[in-house]
Order: sequence, then C-alpha cells, then structure tokens
Amino acid sequence: MIWGKQALAVHRVSHAMMVRTTATVRTMSWWHRFFGGEEALQERKRKNMEKRQAIISQFKTISPLQEFKQNRGKRHEAPTTLAMAAEAPLFPHVKGTSVAGSPVALPPANPAAITAVLIFFREISKPMVNAYETALQEAAQASHADLDTFTLLPLEGRLQSLFSSSVSAAMAKQYPPENHDHVCIVKDNVDSIKDELSLFSPYTCFCFILDPRGRIRWRAHGHPSAAEIATIADVVVPGLQREAKAAALRRSVGNSSSSSGGGGGGQVKDRGPTRRPTGSS
Repeated sequence: MIWGKQALAVHRVSHAMMVRTTATVRTMSWWHRFFGGEEALQERKRKNMEKRQAIISQFKTISPLQEFKQNRGKRHEAPTTLAMAAEAPLFPHVKGTSVAGSPVALPPANPAAITAVLIFFREISKPMVNAYETALQEAAQASHADLDTFTLLPLEGRLQSLFSSSVSAAMAKQYPPENHDHVCIVKDNVDSIKDELSLFSPYTCFCFILDPRGRIRWRAHGHPSAAEIATIADVVVPGLQREAKAAALRRSVGNSSSSSGGGGGGQVKDRGPTRRPTGSS
C-alpha cells in the first residue's frame, strides 16, 4: 500500500509538471507567433532608437539658435565680386524712425557713392553689426570713399512695437550722437521686407551694399569672415567709388558739351555705372 501511494503521488506530480510544461510551451508559442520572439523585440528596439535619433538630429538641424552658435550666423560665404549693375535688384522702399526722432527713408533721396544697410533683429547678433561697421569704415577711409551706413532694427509683432520707445532709447545709448540719424527702428511692413530681402533668420545680421541708384551690388550675412572683410576693402568699396567717379565725370563732360553747344541739347542724362565687372578699369 505504501509503495502504491508513493507511486500515485509521483504520478500526480509528474502529471502536474507535464501540464505546466505544456502550458509554458503553448505560451511561448503564442508569444513567438504574436511578437516574433527575441529577434523581433531587438528589431523593434533598434527601429525605435533610430526614430529617436532622427527626431533629435532634426531638431538640431532646424534650430536657428543652434545654427547661430555653430556657424556664427553664417550659412555661406558672400561673393567675392560686385553684382553687375544691369542685373542687380533694387533695394525695397523702407521707412523707419531714427533714434534721434527723425523719419528715415531708404534708399536715400540724396545717396552717397556707397550706401550700406545693416539689418538685425536680436541683441545677440549686435556684435556682427559692429564688425561690419568697422570693416566698412576702415575700407572707406582707405579708399577715400563717400559712404553712408544705416543700421536698421525691424520690430516683429505688435508686442515689440509697443516697446519701440524703450528700444530706441537703448539703441541710442550704443551709438555716438552724430550717428543717431542713421540708426533706425522699423515697425511697418516688416514681413514684406523680410520676404523681399530674404531675411531668413532673426538670429543673424544682414549687410547690403547699394550703389547711388539703390541697387544691391553686394550682400552678406552672419559674422564677416576674413575673406569677406578683404572683399569689402579691396573690391566692394573701391569698385563702387570708381563707378561713382566715372559717373560724375560723364556728367561733367555732358554739362560742358551742353554749355559749349549754345544750350541746344540740355544736359546729358546719366546712364549710371557701366556694366563691366568692377575689377576692370
């Protein structure tokens, strides 16, 4: 009897273990069918990691502030030559108020030989503006060029416009009084100005060099590189100054011819700078 009871107990235990094993096998089989097993699990982990890295890299790529920090606000270098006068676009009409309180219109009605327009939106890009101002001033002194530089701060949105007086006062403290007429706050048509001039980021500075006709002959953005500073000093400013002198000489010759001809023809109309590249004489 004892041996019979032990055998029965052993049989019951064996049967229970068999049932559990069968259930485990069925469960694992269901897991493999539904989830694909360990390999599928690792594959899902790998895909999720790739998606996460793609999202992170996308945010790093499109972040304007991240781009500003990495590239000093620059996406590409400026050209090393002046744009030909016949192909250069006109600078749009911009109206603003100087920090001295006087109205300012660009392009100016009585332009100098060279007009530089510097545009920035944030205080973080102000060092770029200072670098362009220094480079332009030194180039004009070296070439004895007639240069006017205007610095524009467009105010985006209604909220910024409400604080225009405070912004103007803060800007006035950063410039000497003799420059206040050339430092301007712009509140009107900011969106259209951004579109026309392709002002693609509020975290960088934009530099536009105009001839007396208001045409954009050279443009740059970001912190000026050594090559761009050299281009300003050796190509842009001297080239436009030579064009202005040539135009003045043509006007003088036209006026002399008109006077010697007995006043029959009137003054000869100035046709503007020649279409040859600035590098040619």
